[in-house]
Amino acid sequence: MSRLSCGEVLPHLESFRRGDCSPELRLLLDEHTGRCPECRRKLAHLRQLTAMLSAWRPLRAPRWLKIETAEAVSADLEEAARRTYGRGLWLGSVKASAWRLSRWQRIANFVVLAALLFLALALLWRLAMHHFPRL
Repeated sequence: MSRLSCGEVLPHLESFRRGDCSPELRLLLDEHTGRCPECRRKLAHLRQLTAMLSAWRPLRAPRWLKIETAEAVSADLEEAARRTYGRGLWLGSVKASAWRLSRWQRIANFVVLAALLFLALALLWRLAMHHFPRL
């Protein structure tokens, strides 16, 4: 059984990590990583990177970004993207749903505005009574 050099080990580290290399190669790689701290470090880094990538979950792209990307590629693709993702979009990249309020938000806004109006009128009334007491 011959020993492997670091240059011969590096192309096989991924298959060694996955465990799908031949038993003979596995023994050689296991022996080499056991005595070579640099290759052992690279193997540990590869395992850590694989674990991080497997835990990563991609975010969903917003509809307006999909349309703008399609627009940058071609007019036909933009048209198809607008048909697919265009519902609820306003002014190209601004979502209309971001500007729409739910029923309860409208009610809450009305209550707050009514309270502010009442406070403003009460303040004006108090100022008027202070400056013009005979009203």
